[in-house]
Amino acid sequence: DQDNLTGFDSVYCFSKVYLGEDARLNEFGTLRSLLSSSQRNTLRDAQRGWIAYRNRACMTAPTTVNVDCALRETRARADFLQARITECRTVGCATSRLSDY
Repeated sequence: DQDNLTGFDSVYCFSKVYLGEDARLNEFGTLRSLLSSSQRNTLRDAQRGWIAYRNRACMTAPTTVNVDCALRETRARADFLQARITECRTVGCATSRLSDY
């Protein structure tokens, strides 16, 4: 029953959802295995850029994270990585897309 949820219940639920999306970021490793050495470097640099972007976008203070932002950005990045895997497996890896974030 949603009416009986406490703030701690909400934090627990959010953490489960966020950790699931964060685990999807491990597709980074799957994607890397499909790339050439130079493409892996491009992806690595983009991933580092995305992390910096996410931190700037979602940190509201040095130790405070906007959790909705963090979930949204993590989900979007995981979707992006999955799309690149599908692309690589079907039509080939577009190096120009690997640098996006």
